[in-house]
Amino acid sequence: MRFFTSLMVLLFLSACSNLSSNNGNAPVLANYQFSPSEHVMQEIDKKIVKAKAENKKLLLVLGAQWCHDSTGLAAKFSQDAMQEILTENYQTLFIDVGYYQRGFDVVSRFNMPIYYGTPTVMVIEPETETIINEDSMQQWLSADSIEQTVYQQYFAQFAQVKAIQEKPLSPQLEAYYQQINDFSTQQAQRLKKAYQILGPVLARYVEHKEQFSDENEKIWSQARKLRYNIQTDIISLKQQALNAVNQQKPIKLKFPDYGQFSWEGNL
Repeated sequence: MRFFTSLMVLLFLSACSNLSSNNGNAPVLANYQFSPSEHVMQEIDKKIVKAKAENKKLLLVLGAQWCHDSTGLAAKFSQDAMQEILTENYQTLFIDVGYYQRGFDVVSRFNMPIYYGTPTVMVIEPETETIINEDSMQQWLSADSIEQTVYQQYFAQFAQVKAIQEKPLSPQLEAYYQQINDFSTQQAQRLKKAYQILGPVLARYVEHKEQFSDENEKIWSQARKLRYNIQTDIISLKQQALNAVNQQKPIKLKFPDYGQFSWEGNL
């Protein structure tokens, strides 16, 4: 088990090292670098104004230069075919999350309780500031392994999605969604505690090659599983709620029990 966990962490982190300016020798445009900023919200505000004026979508990418999938996405965004799609249809902003210590205010602004990894790719309707790709967002955590043609199809498709006219929820559906939101927020708080432990550990690994302890490897493994499970489970819970309302059959939502994590009680 010790060897397996070490191998898993090292394989992940070897794919998320300092690949700052390119990925696989692919050129990366300067505006697709993840650089710390003290004025992220002001930058988002400016992008929203431009997106509205130009009838474009807002595209926010939360990531980091140490993350292979973040820099892989940047390299594929820099390709000519993607540049044409992005330039014509989006106002794009790359946001640096550091070592999981920044960016929480950004996702909160758009009604997400937390980001579940890097890169987090948010396609947003600027008029309502509504995320329109939430159900398919998880795939971009593996951005470097996604084919260029999938990038082109995905972002061309979401560029054409019309603004969603929000309809008032029925009292039953609103009650279900409130339960789901409460559950999502609780799990996000648990995951954020893991980030608070793992962030400094990850920084020491990337910058000084300091190895993970056994306990931190365990935390990393559990946190990775949680952040993938939450996204899938939230989608499933919302579908349960919709089905119950559409069929007019009240149900008790089946919330997953993730058990206790090794980091809980450490903070």
